Amino acid sequence: MKSPAWSNNYSAVSLVEGMNTLGIRNQGEVTTKLMSYHRELEKWNTKINLTAVSDWESSVSRHYLDSACICLAYPELNKRIKVLDIGTGAGIPGIPLKIMFPSIHLTLLEATLKKVNFVQHVVEKINLSSVDILTGRAEDLARDSNCRCQFDLVIARAVADLAVLVELSMPFCRKGGVLIALKGKNYVQEIKNASKAMEELRASVDSIVDVSNHLPSQNGVLIKIIKYDETPEKYPRRSGIPSKRPL
Repeated sequence: MKSPAWSNNYSAVSLVEGMNTLGIRNQGEVTTKLMSYHRELEKWNTKINLTAVSDWESSVSRHYLDSACICLAYPELNKRIKVLDIGTGAGIPGIPLKIMFPSIHLTLLEATLKKVNFVQHVVEKINLSSVDILTGRAEDLARDSNCRCQFDLVIARAVADLAVLVELSMPFCRKGGVLIALKGKNYVQEIKNASKAMEELRASVDSIVDVSNHLPSQNGVLIKIIKYDETPEKYPRRSGIPSKRPL
């Protein structure tokens, strides 16, 4: 299998240019680690379905720069903050974000054991420190005292509609904590549909960042939602209910 290399000018240059625009440092080290991660992603993706986008050039845009853009909505990523990636799947956006911002303490949450096995493998393979991996559903783990109200930042991509995501995420956030949801063109309607959920979960939209204003090659928006008060004890509802009966 041919691995990506710096000689692939388009993808290497676009990655570095994107990181330059976003103010990400140590680009050589970051790119080397992302390439190591990507090689493992390609290998494992032939055995289990981790992602529909697995070639290097497409992944630079769809996975790596997409993950990096979170810093536009949350510039404190250079600090020692606690970050939770809900429904991480193949480790995206959490692992690329950890590679680019190594100071964060990252927790990856995933319910599918095959995907958990992959992220455990790749975290060891590329030698990432301060990374925890949780196996299970968010509805269950949010009631664990070691997880509830413990995180400064919760991130999620392609997990659920915003109304569902708010219920799954807010119990993990400390008071004053933040959810960054990566969303597409239907975000306005999603925000409207999530208004009751945000009210119930004591959260509100702080800002919306159009990523294309900063990186024209990227699409979508970052919705920054702040938890302004403690989560009522009844949330989240039991496993499966938030998606079946959104608030």
